[in-house]
Amino acid sequence: MRFVLALGGLTVIGGLSPAAEVDRELFQECRAKWQLLEQAGSQLEVAYTFSVRELPNRPPVVSKRAVLVGGEKIIFRSEETDVRVKPNDYVERITGMNSQYAFRMRRKRDSSSFVVTFLGPPDQDLRMNLAGEVAAGAGAPWSFLKPLTQLVDDPAFQIAQITRDTRNGRPVVKLVGKYSPNPPTPAAPALKHLELVFDPSTSLSVLAYSAELVSGLRMSGRIEHVPNLQGLPIPSTYTLTHHDAMAGDRTYEVAFTKWLYRDTVAEDEFRLSAFGLPEPVGFSPPTKSYRWAWLLGGSLLSALLAIVIYRRRKASSTVERTPDFQK
Repeated sequence: MRFVLALGGLTVIGGLSPAAEVDRELFQECRAKWQLLEQAGSQLEVAYTFSVRELPNRPPVVSKRAVLVGGEKIIFRSEETDVRVKPNDYVERITGMNSQYAFRMRRKRDSSSFVVTFLGPPDQDLRMNLAGEVAAGAGAPWSFLKPLTQLVDDPAFQIAQITRDTRNGRPVVKLVGKYSPNPPTPAAPALKHLELVFDPSTSLSVLAYSAELVSGLRMSGRIEHVPNLQGLPIPSTYTLTHHDAMAGDRTYEVAFTKWLYRDTVAEDEFRLSAFGLPEPVGFSPPTKSYRWAWLLGGSLLSALLAIVIYRRRKASSTVERTPDFQK
């Protein structure tokens, strides 16, 4: 069982492998900075383009996306920009949740008006659907599958090494381990090897990673970013490549056009009135707490892993089949 106990300057780390090489002071420093990163990301405004090359000889499919997070409130916006989209197709979709209600709406390519397709209180199914939509792009550099503080505290995650290192002449921190959830799921797959590389210049945010699933799939990713005045990471690009013997290699690319840490995000920005629509009546605040910062933090890689696993299962039936990133 994993536990982290700080008492009188002593830090005890559970879940280590028998030959673990762990600098405990470094681990404590990492965990504190990851927690600060997660807190900063709880009020966040992000815009980006998301592209995926579905087949080697075809141009990538590109969409514009945006996420607004204010604690437990969220807006996710996606607009298809591919020239293959037909005039009568729905090209823009918005899904949102505030403290009182959730909604979905969409717009056709040849129209400026949105059609509301869902309005009601948040529930578990809608929560997961929204998390999946956010997952297809808006990852965060303080997470891998889940926020880093939760990952290293998870009893299923075993640390083999956490040390200072250098990469291409720059100082980094490296963490090596494996993840054995029971049972494994597409969003939390079993990893027989994981290496995470962190950047000390941006509060020990994720710089790069490589992972090998028990299934044999290999994944590698890199986040290019620069520090802001507070030392927080401002990502510019995120590249994920998965190496699949059955379906071939595929690369997913995210190019960020905005990454803004906000002090506060007003409730009004998560309502239908923010889009020029009338406010509904009769909805009371939900009784359950939905931590959207947590979902955003672990979203991108979890969703892409799920997509990859889905591809592997379908590869034997058709080579042309590709995942639908839009619900």
